Amino acid sequence: MLLSQIEGAGGVTDHDSEWDAFVASSPGGHHAQSSAWGRVKADQGWEMIRVAITDGSDLVAGAQIASKRVPGFGRLGYIDHGPVVTERSDEALGQLIDIIDEAMRRNGIKALLVQPPADGSGLAESLIARGCSPTPLRVSVGATVLLDLSPEPDELLAGMKSGTRYNIRRSLRSELEVRVADEEGFEAFCGMLEATGQRQGFVPDLEAVRSMRRQMGEDCEVLLAVLEDRPIAGILTVRFGDRICYKRGAWSGLAGGLHPNERLQWEAMLRYRSRGVRIYDFEDIDRSVAAAFLETGKVPPEASQTLSSFKLGFGGRAVLLPDPLIRIPGRLARWAHDTIAPPLARSNSFERVIERIRH
Repeated sequence: MLLSQIEGAGGVTDHDSEWDAFVASSPGGHHAQSSAWGRVKADQGWEMIRVAITDGSDLVAGAQIASKRVPGFGRLGYIDHGPVVTERSDEALGQLIDIIDEAMRRNGIKALLVQPPADGSGLAESLIARGCSPTPLRVSVGATVLLDLSPEPDELLAGMKSGTRYNIRRSLRSELEVRVADEEGFEAFCGMLEATGQRQGFVPDLEAVRSMRRQMGEDCEVLLAVLEDRPIAGILTVRFGDRICYKRGAWSGLAGGLHPNERLQWEAMLRYRSRGVRIYDFEDIDRSVAAAFLETGKVPPEASQTLSSFKLGFGGRAVLLPDPLIRIPGRLARWAHDTIAPPLARSNSFERVIERIRH
């Protein structure tokens, strides 16, 4: 007998080992659906809701929903890398949709954006069959690079692009050291992240970075590339289950010839491989670059100096996430979405709204 439940913000942001184990063991299980990530989002002003379906004492389906009021629109909900479903029975999935609708009504959510997990194309089709609609309003990353860490280190190197492999080996012969950041090193990383943003024309959300470190504890780690005791680059990673995600990278702009950024990625791979991590998730690459790479095996020439090219150089496989979906109660509201969403998705105003949602 399947039973359903809805939890409001009070309990969702507590540590929940049962929920986290369910997410980690499910197909496509991702830290964005973990209780720790719920605490990170709550720190950023999101209200968190969790819906779950149980069969006896076992969780079989569920979703963690983040909701936030968007000026000029109302309350918007978002399921990132979900829902999480172990039993694809019509009964479990149908009941999950019903309870999601009830959660939307209780919490005044006018529209719910859904980003199915990386291997969730079948789930996306089932959600569409149950009333969700495709939408051009993409919030999550469109593609990623997943690297299997199970091969031996020599095999991992052999699978990389020759330029990436050369840069790693050159850096290994240099005086660079890689260290795990303490509190002082973490603040140095934040300073480098701010400097990186100034060079590249973006404003990093340092409070979000600090929240990750605070709420995720030892599962959030910063590695620093250090030259003569001076941090010159760093990366922040998040571990969940058997996956490590590369979340942020920062570079001082110094010692580029020693290739600190490639070195950091390599040292992270070795470090987490030795700790039982199976997948290294680079998390965010340009979707069009990923699509071209999947078709031709090559990065388009115009993208050769981009971050996407950098990540693909480590030899992982490009993965396109399923297209985003939206759930909107009411026929009139759905008609408005279908009419307005395409031009809105191309507008600067939508980009500003998306920044509010992402952070």
